[in-house]
Formats: sequence, structure tokens, C-alpha cells
Amino acid sequence: MHQSFVSVYVAEISSKEIWYLIMLKKFWQWDQLGKKISLAFSKLKNTMDNLIQQRLIADILMRHL
Repeated sequence: MHQSFVSVYVAEISSKEIWYLIMLKKFWQWDQLGKKISLAFSKLKNTMDNLIQQRLIADILMRHL
């Protein structure tokens, strides 16, 4: 009786630990995905800023020609 209670308790702990590790891994993956997405957005923003600056420079040059 005592031994089966202990083994059930140990199994319960290990399943909670496994669940915790799985959730930790998922959160880590979501975090990595979030970083990739924000990096992509910042690259996109930089590209757009560069295009706008080039367009402004082109407009200024065209006015002075």
C-alpha cells in the first residue's frame, strides 16, 4: 500500500515536471519566434526609412536641377 502511494506520487511529480519543461520549451520557442518577427519588422522599417530618405533626396535633387 505504502509503496504504490509513493510510486504514484513520484509519477505525478515527474509528469508535472515534464509538463513544466514542455511549457518552458514552448515559451522559449514563442520567445524566439517573437524575436525573429520583431527583427524582421525592424529590418522592414529600416528598409522603408531608407526608401523614404532616398525618395526625399531624389526630390531635393530634382528640384535643384
